[in-house]
Amino acid sequence: MFRASFIWISLSCVLLVPATGALASWSVGLSGGFTDGYRYHTYFFGPASLSGGGYPSIVASKRLGNRVSLQLESSCLSFGSSYQRARFLPVGLGIRFLPVLNPEVRGKPYLQVSPALVVAQLRTHYTNMLGATTVDHGFTEVLPGAIAGAGIAGPIAGRLHLDLGLRYLWSAKVRDPERVISGGGRLDGLSQVSVTTALALAL
Repeated sequence: MFRASFIWISLSCVLLVPATGALASWSVGLSGGFTDGYRYHTYFFGPASLSGGGYPSIVASKRLGNRVSLQLESSCLSFGSSYQRARFLPVGLGIRFLPVLNPEVRGKPYLQVSPALVVAQLRTHYTNMLGATTVDHGFTEVLPGAIAGAGIAGPIAGRLHLDLGLRYLWSAKVRDPERVISGGGRLDGLSQVSVTTALALAL
């Protein structure tokens, strides 16, 4: 279900690109990132966390001028294991800005910021000691959030562009009324710094 939502959003990003002469100002791309564990609660003896790893993203961008472009970005982050898992699907729409324009330099630095909606899904799955009963708890919640980033992007071959950057993904706190993961009933939100690499095709 969660992966299906990411695939649907990815297809929507592509379908939102208009099939008109305005295609010349659009680009679409696929990205991969890596982030550390999700720290969901801090106790007096230290933080509790779920392990992180790599994650996919999709991006659609429309130039609004020489320095500014509209940026639509969605990622699918998964933390934990088959026993205990937290997934986040941030979808952001914002602005990318190029502070320096030098035609002699292929790679151009950028800054970007996007308000976002973040779909959070928490789930636990385990079998009791006798193997007779399987317990499966979980819930899904939509949270306000944001995506911020910086990096260097530029053409590498024809219309193909390479983007190397950093992303900061943030969301509001997660309610956990059924205490799926934490006994406290409320979890810290997403607050992840990740390294990303993207390939984009200018249309």
